[in-house]
Amino acid sequence: MRVEVDQSGKIEQTNQDTVLAFSNHIKRAILIPRGEKRKLIKILRERGMNGKIFYPRIFCSAPFLLFQPYLLELDDIVIDDEYTGKTRLIKNLLNNIAYRQNKPPIAPKISFDHIGKKSPAHILAWEARKDSKLVSEKIEARQILLLIGE
Repeated sequence: MRVEVDQSGKIEQTNQDTVLAFSNHIKRAILIPRGEKRKLIKILRERGMNGKIFYPRIFCSAPFLLFQPYLLELDDIVIDDEYTGKTRLIKNLLNNIAYRQNKPPIAPKISFDHIGKKSPAHILAWEARKDSKLVSEKIEARQILLLIGE
């Protein structure tokens, strides 16, 4: 199955929630509340990490949490290219997360492209930020900490 993934509200923007979504014949959206992002960033800074290290790790944990229920069904994943120049890092981090979770590698399935505003994934991500009924799961800081190995 092919899915497009879009993000509404970047991980780095701690004054707003972040939603990641995909939409095909199945729909799924996850929400990382701004308070959980702040808590997570505070913990990581206290552990001596800086934003250049932890923001990509946090970002990679979000798609993994988004895909997890459908990981075996997905064979073509197109992620909106919001982190230009970081695609190799993102694929490596996603594979590391999958490996630690005893899941098959994800990177071969992933490509990066511009996801337009008319994409069902973009529409779902945008609408889920405004309507919590569209959110499949709210993510807590501890879930991300477990995935990134910190």
